[in-house]
Amino acid sequence: MMPLQQLDELWRDLALGMIGETIDPLDDICGARVVDKSVGTRQLFRLELWFKRKDLSVADELKKRMNEHLGPAAEKACKWEMREH
Repeated sequence: MMPLQQLDELWRDLALGMIGETIDPLDDICGARVVDKSVGTRQLFRLELWFKRKDLSVADELKKRMNEHLGPAAEKACKWEMREH
């Protein structure tokens, strides 16, 4: 479980990385949000990124850049998965 302060910092760093184009220099991310899936005392948050293209290589590159930008704490605390919608 990730402490709320760490989630806030992760979100801040992700937003700044997107704005500064250090995470997504090719402008493939078209949206982001944090979804609160908490129930009772069990906290669960999902961070969603929406891509313009359904390209696994683009998603893998963005995941690599996010881990580099957000640091080792994010890499340990986050589970990354790609889902089509």
